[in-house]
Amino acid sequence: MRCENLRLVFNPTNGCVTKLLVDDLHMNILGWGFELGNWYSCFYQEKLAGVSSAVAFKKVNVQKNGVEAEFYIKLKKGKFKVNIKEKILKKCTIVREYTLEALEKSYIGDFVVRSVFLAEDIKEINFAKQNFIHYGNNIYYTQNVRTIILKTEFFDIESSVIEVLAPARMELVTYLRDEPPNKWVIHHRLLAKECEEHVLRIYKIVVDEKIFPLLRIRKLRDFLWLLSERKGKKLPFTIQSSGNILLQEHEELKIKTILKLRGAKN
Repeated sequence: MRCENLRLVFNPTNGCVTKLLVDDLHMNILGWGFELGNWYSCFYQEKLAGVSSAVAFKKVNVQKNGVEAEFYIKLKKGKFKVNIKEKILKKCTIVREYTLEALEKSYIGDFVVRSVFLAEDIKEINFAKQNFIHYGNNIYYTQNVRTIILKTEFFDIESSVIEVLAPARMELVTYLRDEPPNKWVIHHRLLAKECEEHVLRIYKIVVDEKIFPLLRIRKLRDFLWLLSERKGKKLPFTIQSSGNILLQEHEELKIKTILKLRGAKN
C-alpha cells in the first residue's frame, strides 16, 4: 500500500470527501466538512442545510488532489463566510484548512471540522490515552486534546489539529461519538467557553437567560452544560445549557488539521 496511490473522491456539489482510496482499498466516508452553529440555528456543509440557516452563495472547485471552496452562510443572529482548502500531500497526509469570517457582528457557539467513518471499518480508537470500541451510546467523549487515532485492518488514521485561530473566549476540543447504529463521528471543535450569551435547549426549544433567568445561576448552568452530549442515550430527550460569544465584523476563526495514514508503506 503506497502513499502515492492515496486518492480522495469528492462530492462536486458540496465539496465533501465521500471515499478514501488507497490501491484496491475503498473506504466510504459517511460525513465530512464543517459545521457551525449558535444553538438557535446551525449549518452542515455535507447537507448544504441545517436548522434555520441558508446558503447565500457557494463555490466549489474540485481539483486533482484536493478541493477549494467558499460558502456564505446565514444563521439567526449571524452571517459568515467559510473558506476551505484541502489537499493531499506526500507521506499519506491530507491537509484540511477551514477559515471562518464573521460578515457582521455575529453570535457563534461552535465551529467544527468533522469526519465520520463506518464503525465496521474501525477496529479501535485511541483517544486521550484511552481505547474505545463502538457501543452505539451516542455519547460525546470530549477532551482538550488535538489528536485522535483510528485503527483499521490496514493502517491507522491519525487526525490532528496543527493550527488554530480563535479568541481566548473559545476553547479547542476534540470529541468522539459512537452514533447508533454504525457511525464513528470525529469532531475537532472550537467551542464557546467564556460566553456573552447563555442559552437553554429543551428538546427543540431554545431560550436565553432573558426568558429563563435561572440560567444566570452559575451552578445550575454548569450542571446542565452540554448535558445531553455528555449523557447520550441515557437521557430520554435533549436538555442542556450552552452559550455563544459575539464575533465582531471581519473577526476570524481557523482550524487547520492533518489526517495521516500511519503504517501504510511508502
